[in-house]
Amino acid sequence: MVLPSSSSSRLIDMVRPLDAGSAGSAAALPGPAGTGAAALNAGDADGNTALHHAVLAGADPDMLDWLLRHDADPTRANAAGDTPLHLAFAMRPPVPQAVRMMVRHLDRNDAGEACAARAVLVLRNRAGLVPAALARGNNAGEAMLGSLVRELAGDYRRWLARCGAGALTTALECGDAATVRQWLADPQWLQAPLTTGGHDALAIAAAHGHTDIVRLLLQAQGSHRAAVPAADLPAFAGGETALMCAAAAGQPEAAAALIEAGARVDATDSRGRTPLMLAALFGDAGMVRLLLQAGARRDPREGSAGAGWTALCYAAAGLHAEAVDLLVDGAQSEELQRRDAAMRTPLLLAARSDELQGEGGSRAATLSLLLQAGASPEVADMAGMTPLMYVGQAGDMPSARRLLQAGASLTPRDATGRTAAELADGAGHAALARMLQAG
Repeated sequence: MVLPSSSSSRLIDMVRPLDAGSAGSAAALPGPAGTGAAALNAGDADGNTALHHAVLAGADPDMLDWLLRHDADPTRANAAGDTPLHLAFAMRPPVPQAVRMMVRHLDRNDAGEACAARAVLVLRNRAGLVPAALARGNNAGEAMLGSLVRELAGDYRRWLARCGAGALTTALECGDAATVRQWLADPQWLQAPLTTGGHDALAIAAAHGHTDIVRLLLQAQGSHRAAVPAADLPAFAGGETALMCAAAAGQPEAAAALIEAGARVDATDSRGRTPLMLAALFGDAGMVRLLLQAGARRDPREGSAGAGWTALCYAAAGLHAEAVDLLVDGAQSEELQRRDAAMRTPLLLAARSDELQGEGGSRAATLSLLLQAGASPEVADMAGMTPLMYVGQAGDMPSARRLLQAGASLTPRDATGRTAAELADGAGHAALARMLQAG
């Protein structure tokens, strides 16, 4: 975000004193004869207009009201691409009144084209973010502004319906390149959200594996100057990029086309998940291999919105042995021992997983790969549960044998004082309990 510079117009100088807590107020501004929309919307050296400065100075309601009544533009972008709406959504603590005032102003000047909705949900700054996305991670802001955003989303969906944009979405899903090409005559459809999840045309085409349309969209985007490459535009509100959509949907050709176009392989969504994490989550070994070959890092963790998992955590918890094999190849010791928010390592996640496939054996295979790579069987989570306790409770004899071969101890007790043998016996697995008791 670009903050105010020392170069400003006369109007900006009148607004800015509020920044320093002085007595500047709307009463000090010139009357209608002394200003006009052109003067109000003139920017300083960083492109910040009087309305930008008013928001940054604390969003005084009287000041905002005066500026908006005199046609200050809430959609005017500064050098960073931030509009006054972007700044208002990003304010900490939240300033919902300022957002609502600007939305009402846009609605009053709306000619039935969902102007306010598009300003909040479509206009992107140079980081590729729409104003509404800037409230994410701010619990108070999301709570205060959530109902307004949902209302605007409804307006936006109705606008899409009036525009007939459903035909474009259908063409993207079905691979109808001719119809898509017709819509691209209007560049607004290159970045416009088209789904309830805020996904644009590129993300939809990538998720459905239509590589020819992916390339068409990338080429069309290249003919329009954009601060953020099309392949890296995040959806609102989940923050998924087109590459994440391709990775989650198992579309390697589309993913390869996006990577070739420069898509960031380590981009993160609103939960801090990368394309590699999504590929690992679904056990797509081919996609995992593609992303690793493209330079994707193994070590990023989910943010505070998630459990702090890495790609290896996802693969281990899902008992996706082939993906685990790829991820442990060359992994550092700290990656194998890294713990999530519940103090569980990838080995613990695999041991406690209920994602057994077929007749079993997938847990034993996954544990074996992790142990061979150097994962320690002598770990416990916040409940005091070790890998051996989890497999004992699940009655998984092959996994228990593999852990014992790796040196797992029989003596640790969980938070309730029970050993692995006692947990197995309590869960009704008498044969496994006897084996563990015999050592």
